[in-house]
Amino acid sequence: MRSRLIERDAETASLGRLLDRARGGHGELVVLEAAPGMGKSRLLWHVRDAALRDGWRSLDVRATPMSPTIEYGVLRDWFGPLAHRHRSGEHPFDGPGAALADLADGTARTLGDLAYGARWVLEDLCAERPLVLTIDDAQWLDEGSLQVLDLLAPALRQLSCVLAYTVRVGEEPTSPDSLARLREVSRVLHPGPLTVGGVALLLEHHRLDPAQADRIHTVTGGVPLFVGEVIAHGGEEVPDSLVGAITGRLRRLSVTAIDTASALAVLGEHGTTGAVAELAGLPPATVVQDLALLCTAQLAERSEGTHRLRHPLIGDAVLAALTATDASDLHARCADVLARRAAPRSVVAAHLCLTTPGDDPDTRERLTEEGRHALSSGEPAQARRFFDRALAEGPVTGGRGPAARERRRSARRPRRDRGRT
Repeated sequence: MRSRLIERDAETASLGRLLDRARGGHGELVVLEAAPGMGKSRLLWHVRDAALRDGWRSLDVRATPMSPTIEYGVLRDWFGPLAHRHRSGEHPFDGPGAALADLADGTARTLGDLAYGARWVLEDLCAERPLVLTIDDAQWLDEGSLQVLDLLAPALRQLSCVLAYTVRVGEEPTSPDSLARLREVSRVLHPGPLTVGGVALLLEHHRLDPAQADRIHTVTGGVPLFVGEVIAHGGEEVPDSLVGAITGRLRRLSVTAIDTASALAVLGEHGTTGAVAELAGLPPATVVQDLALLCTAQLAERSEGTHRLRHPLIGDAVLAALTATDASDLHARCADVLARRAAPRSVVAAHLCLTTPGDDPDTRERLTEEGRHALSSGEPAQARRFFDRALAEGPVTGGRGPAARERRRSARRPRRDRGRT
């Protein structure tokens, strides 16, 4: 079941007004600019579908990280299929328009010839009926395509035409200066995250319990892509479909971004730059750069000198990509880093609980101590977790170890007194 657009009334109204103006010959350029997962592509296809239902023509492009290797990719995708459906020299691919037919056939033409040819063809197409041009992920366009769009922008405003494109925040554009010039002459829309109410509406749309809205919103931060995937998988917090998407995005930021994000994921509220660098085994300068990239990409945020991942689901997805052995090793190193940095013993013990048991007396003692504390604080389930993990750390001779004594004491304590100080 395809989810309907939720909490996008402002954006759809703005796009509708642009279509209305373009019908009267006042063309517009509009960019949907936001972090990945905010529903930019859904809005792009919404404006395209609305135009098609009203009898418009549509020419569409979706860029990829490989697009910069294809010169004038936008012109090839928009006009190549049309040129091949016309006989050689047939209007509108005659005169200046022949440059686009040549490009489609592999013949190189100059930027000026291609821009003039594109204008020639667009004017002809718009004379027949209004035209909507779409580009998804324009940050990956090649330099030549962006230069052509820059040259075409004034002409598009005089045609029954809308150019709508999306740009991912946090992705380094192939040609930042050219993309910035195009943005300057475009209307900019910033779709944001869903509210708890919006998540509840989506749950109802999928015939699921809206009472889950608070939990899902907390986990996902209201990012529509995350919300949709969680709902599609019956409330599962880290669908496999998101693990690859998030780790792939991190790899595009830098070669070390996954290591930095993994360190942030386990450090939690203790994500100082020094602690992240020590845990990730990276130079501080590299970590500073990674943290800046993560914040720009809206994957992490900084508060009072520490960094953390913006949404729990991001951290869960990063850790889900690790093997059990790697995850255990990461938590063991995290416990060591935090212990040296005088973090609360309870925090250190919580990480030790997530490691593979060995035979370390200090680990056993830390876990036992935290078990005692949890027991005296009225948290028997938590105490059992620490005691069980302490016992797993190695054999306790004759059942005389501290963890064993605490477990026996807990077992002998009358039920009404358990959990009291």
